[in-house]
Amino acid sequence: MKVTPQELKAACQKVVAESTNLIVWPETSFGNVLNRRTWEQDAMVRLVRDSLITDQGRFISGALLCDDGKLYNSALSITKKEFTIYTKQILVPFSESRSFHLLSWMELFGDGFPSISTEKALDKMSGICIGICWEQLFGEQVAKNCVQSNGRIIVFIGNEQWSRGASITMLKISALRAIENRKIVIRAVSDGVSGVISPSGKITSKLPTGNQPALTSQFTVVANDFQTFYMRHGDYIGRASLVAMIILFLIGTGKAGLDILIRNKKV
Repeated sequence: MKVTPQELKAACQKVVAESTNLIVWPETSFGNVLNRRTWEQDAMVRLVRDSLITDQGRFISGALLCDDGKLYNSALSITKKEFTIYTKQILVPFSESRSFHLLSWMELFGDGFPSISTEKALDKMSGICIGICWEQLFGEQVAKNCVQSNGRIIVFIGNEQWSRGASITMLKISALRAIENRKIVIRAVSDGVSGVISPSGKITSKLPTGNQPALTSQFTVVANDFQTFYMRHGDYIGRASLVAMIILFLIGTGKAGLDILIRNKKV
């Protein structure tokens, strides 16, 4: 279900209260491309900021930003006192990133997404780790962002129309990220399953595709500097498993080849 910014705003107005500390909209929820240098002055951004009831309230939304002819798939963080940006770090090959210019000719036909830019610098979002679209698939990048942002919760925003019904699988992958980092995960996606996941990986609430575009949830965020093994060292277990699998495969194929050679000699 494709949700417009106006529908998202109306849904939020129905559920926002004085106790609401965080509102999350999906990837590229702002309908228009914003200027990266002056986006804080956009009328919709100001309207969102003014709708926050308390100084503790925070609004996060995906948006496309432009600067010097480049587009940035970004997440905007808005409070009454500050504006910050997270820029998507891992771009989707060909549809967003065309480093080798193999498919740049597609833009001539108006088909597909224009090439997206990225940057390595991250703005700190006061204890919130952000992931956009398929970045949730890359556990090490999520862990790295958690450390850099001093994240106490993880927020994934996306548009999963491309997933063709695999949104439940993406939800389970988000649960893995919660376990690896021992953080609460909030998923806000259009054309997919949104939800809230506990640090233990339990899906505490979810909003299936096709439902009304608003999900409310209550949870407690505990401030701590604890870093899991995964956050400190990365995916060493996964790498070790891959190396072990390759070694076992080589041993198995080598043994099979040796057995064939011995049988041929006997013949």
